[in-house]
Amino acid sequence: MTQSTHTLELSPADLKLEVASGTQLQDVLFAQGVEFPCGGRGRCKGCRVKVLKGILPVGEEEKKMLTDAELAGGWRLACRHSIAGDLKLELAQWEMPILSDQSTFKFTPREGLGVAIDLGTTTIAAQLLDLRNGNVLAVGTALNMQARHGGDIMSRVDFALRGGQAELQRLVREQLGPEPFLAADLPVVLARDRAEARTIGDVHTNLYLRLDNYRNNLLRLGWKPDELEPPGSDDLFDAVVAWGETATIHERIGALLSAGADQVVLNLIT
Repeated sequence: MTQSTHTLELSPADLKLEVASGTQLQDVLFAQGVEFPCGGRGRCKGCRVKVLKGILPVGEEEKKMLTDAELAGGWRLACRHSIAGDLKLELAQWEMPILSDQSTFKFTPREGLGVAIDLGTTTIAAQLLDLRNGNVLAVGTALNMQARHGGDIMSRVDFALRGGQAELQRLVREQLGPEPFLAADLPVVLARDRAEARTIGDVHTNLYLRLDNYRNNLLRLGWKPDELEPPGSDDLFDAVVAWGETATIHERIGALLSAGADQVVLNLIT
């Protein structure tokens, strides 16, 4: 018996897909670059889609996360639905700009080409370099496939601790191959409780939350504007800063190593 398929139209990309009935909408949209900041658990509004044609019934999680006006306007959480009929959805198309400057740095010239890779939480950026002079010859970007399991660090740490370590490592190595050396940066505050951690670490978050590019990226990942008011909410602080006793810090380091990092650089905040 042949499995039935349905037509899924994505706007404003003008993309039309034939999708098997029962397929999770999250799986289809992730392949098209749609991010799921909370890992598809219905805990944020980062994967909102607007139904233009077809039906996606309102679920209990959506009643909690979306306003009555949003629901009436056709907005739904993509992670809560599967394909049961023809659909036309409106998506947010996210641009992923590569930030650059003309700062000088020391290096030893040599013949050949090199590749510098920035493995971000949701985006992988690669630069092709002329090793004779350090000039950037080309830039390419791609969605970090690990984002399927959460668009922020804490969601991914949680996934790793629940048995997903090997999967995270497989995904990043599948994208980059076995050769690149991956180094992760981890802000660290050694503190006995959150109050002490925030007293020390708020200087760090206060600085970055005043930069538009950082704020815009966090908004795109589903954080609310009031959570980003410097120095940031407790939840945001926990997501971006590893704090606590040494055992807790070791746990965060281990999660990054399990996710594919060859080395973790500790950015100790004092």
